[in-house]
Amino acid sequence: MSRSVEKYGEFNVFFQDRSGYLTDDDSNLVVDDDGNQVFDEFLAQEDWQWLVEDIQESIKSRYPSYEIEDEWVQYPYRETKVILRNQHSDIVISEYCGLVCLGIKINDDSDNPSLAAFWSTLAFGAMMKQWATLQHVGTFSNGEAVFESIK
Repeated sequence: MSRSVEKYGEFNVFFQDRSGYLTDDDSNLVVDDDGNQVFDEFLAQEDWQWLVEDIQESIKSRYPSYEIEDEWVQYPYRETKVILRNQHSDIVISEYCGLVCLGIKINDDSDNPSLAAFWSTLAFGAMMKQWATLQHVGTFSNGEAVFESIK
């Protein structure tokens, strides 16, 4: 069975992460003598952490009720991490082979489900404007997902 990035929750934003690929002074990707893009694992980990912090700060500045979290989502999800949480929803992130999914999951135990849905819709709209570059088109029977560019 093929794999793709994990989706979690009602609202999901997709984009490509280029963390770890070296660039020159003009932001062009560096290639080696064989034409392969140069990748640095240490730089990728550092860039990924900066990306997560940027997302947290950006959403928190717009919606101060979100608190920074750092916990893994429970089974059956294996690669999804909660990065922000408020009384209405969780904002989660997952990555697979450079494809990132930023999602919002409305809390099942919310005191006011309609208010939770309203605020989640607002946050989702802001996330779409800032980060979305890909749209999930569908998934084949083998589990392989298909995306298309939206920008």
